Amino acid sequence: MLFLRIMLCSCLLMSGCASKAVMIYSIPAGAEVYTHTDFMRDRLGTTPLTSSVEAMMPDWKNDDGVTSITLIFKKQGYQDLKLKIREFEIPPEINVTLKPE
Repeated sequence: MLFLRIMLCSCLLMSGCASKAVMIYSIPAGAEVYTHTDFMRDRLGTTPLTSSVEAMMPDWKNDDGVTSITLIFKKQGYQDLKLKIREFEIPPEINVTLKPE
């Protein structure tokens, strides 16, 4: 019985993560943001932007292991910045500062 309660709570918590809004900012603004996993690379948008765990990790529910992604920030005149994030460590707000080339 305890096991079933734990599983139910885990499912409820995980389903809430998928719809959680994630605000993404960069200094300077206007950086292109891409998600990069072992299998794909997709453009999320341009900072500032609002995304979600589901948009950033569309296959996270189907993965048996711990899923992680790398966010790549690109802006002309600045060094690319890579930020690795694990599925259960995605904060509600991501702020990065790009360095000039």
